[in-house]
Amino acid sequence: MNSFSFRLAFAFLFILFFCKQSIESEFDVLRKKESIFVMVVYCEKNKAALETRQTECLKIAEEAEAEINLTLSRWQDLGFTKLILPKAKGEEMQMAIRARTDWAIRYFDIWKNTVILE
Repeated sequence: MNSFSFRLAFAFLFILFFCKQSIESEFDVLRKKESIFVMVVYCEKNKAALETRQTECLKIAEEAEAEINLTLSRWQDLGFTKLILPKAKGEEMQMAIRARTDWAIRYFDIWKNTVILE
């Protein structure tokens, strides 16, 4: 391997390992920009890497679950008619429900039978 190839490979590896945004710094950026439902999915996908942020992820999950419960309680208040939600927010909520197994078991059947996304 000649000197130029070695330097190029070294530079590539340096950039790959040291300049890549860490999971935790990405968590901070997403926390400021994204909804709690996107954060639930992110926490579930990166559960092992976010051990130091476990309490924050649990708090986010509690907030998201409270909003899901509130949304589904509106369905009950409306006399069990279909609930219409904005498509973007509804899709984020649905992704969060699917991301967590316990939520999928508890909410998904009710969700797919009662929510219409528009």
